[in-house]
Amino acid sequence: MHLREHRSRITDVCQVVAPDHDATPSTTTVSPWDVAGGDLAAEFAIGLMAPGIWQHWDEDAGSDGVHTRLWVGDEAGTSWASVDYDGHQLATFAVHQHGPRRVWNEIEAAWSRWRAAGRPTIEAFGWTASADGAQGAQVPEPTDEFRSEPHADGPSGLGLSARRNGRAGGR
Repeated sequence: MHLREHRSRITDVCQVVAPDHDATPSTTTVSPWDVAGGDLAAEFAIGLMAPGIWQHWDEDAGSDGVHTRLWVGDEAGTSWASVDYDGHQLATFAVHQHGPRRVWNEIEAAWSRWRAAGRPTIEAFGWTASADGAQGAQVPEPTDEFRSEPHADGPSGLGLSARRNGRAGGR
């Protein structure tokens, strides 16, 4: 269960997605379950690298050819993406994105970085703080640093996120 301060202010996809939105279609080979299916280490790393993103699973999408849909969006309510599973194959997934922030691209990039770093577990992350106040999560190798940048949407991320200024962030 999320703490009150960690919950997204977006409580319904309809708060963000409007019928007049012109979404850009594409496809992905990254499974929505890989990034939001309960792998806490993946969700932790993604939350650090792509902060301010919420998620919502729609298992009754009701659209032609869509069995299950993952919705993701920014806390500002200006950008969103849907990732669709057709119920038949797991090789590619349809993606639709809207808004100035390409949230699915951010999630894909974060997931790819996490995999390239060897899929570190949550326990493998350390926390660094410099004299100028910069903070960031770090995996054991100094070259594999995951910076958690402050984002205008706030500190929450997909799943778990970073601590900043002594306060927990994330959802």
